[in-house]
Amino acid sequence: MPLSATCAAALLLLLPLQSGDSRSYLPPGEPGYVYTVIEKAAPAGEPVSVLVQWGSWRQSGRFGGASGPQAGLVVRLRHARWDRFRLTLSTSGRIVYGPHQGAAPAQWSDPGFQRVIW
Repeated sequence: MPLSATCAAALLLLLPLQSGDSRSYLPPGEPGYVYTVIEKAAPAGEPVSVLVQWGSWRQSGRFGGASGPQAGLVVRLRHARWDRFRLTLSTSGRIVYGPHQGAAPAQWSDPGFQRVIW
């Protein structure tokens, strides 16, 4: 196989590893809700993986498979204390809003988006 074909084949193998999105956010030092809107990046029927690391707290899950909403999901995290710890959210989908502490985004009321409450 020529070198260019080998490079192309290697790139195609690595592309799935490059998909997804990750964001870090330092919420204000006051209680409230932190929202993140994630659109599906995988084919219909494939679940979206989400991993949240917030201080020493860690949570993960897979959402929106074949029977779930097809547009994406909205993750709501409760910021219960008057503290400030960096929050990092990683997903196999595409983050289109947030993370942001404050009012709920419009997608929170959209039936095409699954609500994830942690």
